[in-house]
Amino acid sequence: MIKSEEVARLAGVSRATVSRVINNYSNVPDETRERVMKVIRESNYIPNTSARVLAGKGTDTIGLFIYNVHDETRPGRIYNNSYFGPFVSAVVDRCNQRGYSVLIHTIYRSEECRRIPQTWKQKRIDGAILIGTELNDDIDRLVGETHCPLAVVDWDPVAAERLASHEARLLTVNCDDAAGLSVCVDYLAGLGHRDIGLIVGRQNTWSAICRLRGYERRMAELGLPIRDEWMPAGEFSRSRTKRAVEALIASDDLPTAFIASNDDMALAAIEALRAGGLRVPEDVSVIGYDDGLAAPWAHPALTTVRTPFFEMAGEAVEGLVSCLESKRRCVRSVILPAELILRDSCTGPRRQATSAASREAAGR
Repeated sequence: MIKSEEVARLAGVSRATVSRVINNYSNVPDETRERVMKVIRESNYIPNTSARVLAGKGTDTIGLFIYNVHDETRPGRIYNNSYFGPFVSAVVDRCNQRGYSVLIHTIYRSEECRRIPQTWKQKRIDGAILIGTELNDDIDRLVGETHCPLAVVDWDPVAAERLASHEARLLTVNCDDAAGLSVCVDYLAGLGHRDIGLIVGRQNTWSAICRLRGYERRMAELGLPIRDEWMPAGEFSRSRTKRAVEALIASDDLPTAFIASNDDMALAAIEALRAGGLRVPEDVSVIGYDDGLAAPWAHPALTTVRTPFFEMAGEAVEGLVSCLESKRRCVRSVILPAELILRDSCTGPRRQATSAASREAAGR
């Protein structure tokens, strides 16, 4: 591999001049700069990253940290995940467009959050994006203590503002999940449903909390019944969701429609309903959330809320780059709208809810 000394010899300049060109110093004549760049292009010379760091330049690398402390033994738990997979692809694509490489880490234990400031202090990355966060002390410490430029996806923006240090360069990026759930309730109510359940996601994640809040608020505003029995804890898990829906079927206690807090749980619910002899949407309507890759190919094609993965990834990357360039304290929040995508898994109610309470209410 060609070294900088050889580039300098071929271009007829000193090694110091080659270094100034690589690091984009302004005090290099245009003719000299072009001569050096011509040699670099023709020889496929790759600058040494360590040398750039020593020269006070960045690494042109962003760390993408995926926080997943659940399902540690499940194969494909990251890249086949309907939430993580699109985010990883979108962040890598956007970073490439901006000329940044991506260093991907997976965090399987909460205490491993220290990898983020460690990797930054080792000058391996210029800044970090964290996705899959949970509300816990380790994340709080990370946000409150690190000086690493950081974009956090799916985290409480009010907590970020409260915890951020006086040197923080911090961005939170979220989807408006409360509004997304409200739209789902409105859609089902417009079809004539009154008995609407919610398959609840893990309540230590900000998105799941917001989705539950949006459901409860809109159901109350419309005067629709909110029943604990119809709010099973799916925990963003297919297996838990399937067992919970099977239990409702066995107890003969089902609403006429379910909203699931992600697509994986919606598809698990459909599987359980079908195995229990119920049709979707004729007997029970189902709405998902995220609009992952499987949603349009499900049977029936899944009505779902589209989480704007690529837009959120773009905001995270662009916001992080802005923090890197400004080098001043910056604490900012971005919230992007969700969109209901209508497909085939919902229709008007063709049966009454199967609970005794609902049958009694319907008879009054």
